[in-house]
Amino acid sequence: MNLKTNVSKKAIELIEYVSGDYDAEAGWFIYLNPGYSFDPMANDSCCFIPEDAQQEALTLCTYRLEA
Repeated sequence: MNLKTNVSKKAIELIEYVSGDYDAEAGWFIYLNPGYSFDPMANDSCCFIPEDAQQEALTLCTYRLEA
C-alpha cells in the first residue's frame, strides 16, 4: 500500500505500513531523517497515520532543526 504525503522526499527516512494484527490499529509510521522534525520545538521524528485517515498525511508539517 502506498501513502500520499506532502512531506519532502529528502526529509523522509522510511514509511512503514503496519497491518494492525494483534489488536493494533492499521496504518503507516512515517520516520524522518536526522535534522527534521514534526514539532518545531522538539526532535519528534516519527508520526503515525491511521489507515482510515490517510488524508492526514496531506496536512503534515515538517521542520528543519537547527544544531
